[in-house]
Amino acid sequence: MSQYIVIGVLLLMIICFVIGKWSYGFIMMGACTLLAVTGAVPVSTAFSGFCDQTMVMMASIFVISRAFGKTSLIGNIQKRVSKMQSGKSGLILVLLLIALCVVFGQFLPTSGTMSVVIMLMGILGAEGGDVCASRMLLPIALLSNLWTSKIPIGMGATAASRMNAYIEAYNPEYVVGVADPLKAAILPLIALTLYVIFTYKMLPKREIDSSKLSSVKEQEAIPKHHEYLIYFVFVAVMVCIFLQGQIGNITYAIPALGVGILIVSKAFTFAETRSVLAGDDIFLIAGSFGVSAALSSTGAGELVGDLILALLGGNPSELTILLVFTFITVIMANLMNRTAIYSVLVPLAVSTAIAGGFDPGPLTLAVAGCTYANALLPSCSASLGIAMGAGKYSMKEVVLYGLPFTLIFWITTVADILIFF
Repeated sequence: MSQYIVIGVLLLMIICFVIGKWSYGFIMMGACTLLAVTGAVPVSTAFSGFCDQTMVMMASIFVISRAFGKTSLIGNIQKRVSKMQSGKSGLILVLLLIALCVVFGQFLPTSGTMSVVIMLMGILGAEGGDVCASRMLLPIALLSNLWTSKIPIGMGATAASRMNAYIEAYNPEYVVGVADPLKAAILPLIALTLYVIFTYKMLPKREIDSSKLSSVKEQEAIPKHHEYLIYFVFVAVMVCIFLQGQIGNITYAIPALGVGILIVSKAFTFAETRSVLAGDDIFLIAGSFGVSAALSSTGAGELVGDLILALLGGNPSELTILLVFTFITVIMANLMNRTAIYSVLVPLAVSTAIAGGFDPGPLTLAVAGCTYANALLPSCSASLGIAMGAGKYSMKEVVLYGLPFTLIFWITTVADILIFF
């Protein structure tokens, strides 16, 4: 009976995600609460995400990344870019904007990367050559989403651990490595970056609506000794994560130690830390771990996996499962919020692979990667919405540019998994 309760709660959670009237963290916490009060799983299992070692590490890195955003590095880069733009050739300017997407995307969420990079587009007038804001807003919005947390530093260092939290519930032998998310995305990253470089001229050249772009806000400077300490803590934590194989499980606690150092030194206050830890993402991720534990412990995950396999013909090949799951993920990425899709499809991918007798790692990497494939509808991407508003793009222009982007994303992701995994 508990299996069907878990599946029912999962379906209800998906419906709430689609309706979109409540925050994702609230929906996930509601699902965990229902699992507990119905007796489907013990309370300790339903809310196990809050004491999960991966959650402890991820929450701490969120805090450290937010502290990193207080440093003068981001503002200095913004000012330097503004000075460098005059007199540069079109290709160098395009490469510079792409480089900013790559760099900022490792330390900031997609919305943060978009706000830093896209704000610079306002100074690129239509009379300034081939590279202008109306031609770069859409490509940069897509790339800022694509490159977010791909390199295993900053928030990207938690990508493998988050996937492993789902996989280890079934079999800890199948865990993915810290560099595997980047390895699984390398072909899409290369192909789509080249796509932008060679196709931005397809977009119309016209003046943009700069009122739709936020201005660059001056940030209050922090003391230099605090800034240097934040840099030190950030680098030290990243090095420890890279050396997890040698350090062992204590690695999961080291980011928390880094947060403690920042608080004691007043480089990042406790109030600021509390604000990060009370964010919707924390509850969403912790709750998703609890739902995943319920799927595993009750056998509901295997039941769902067997059902998916039956729908695919009873004994589908690993390639068929890969193609179907990634295609569904790409479609849903243009209909729902990425974090919601991740929370739903990654556990299902793991359970389906386990039910089929496959290593769930490659399928999990592919599905997680494809959740970034939003390139068509602004309703699921803040960066795309701002780009459309400021760039005055019609839906036809977005689809003509975004559809090849999406197809290349899907094809190269599948090819990447087949080649490297």
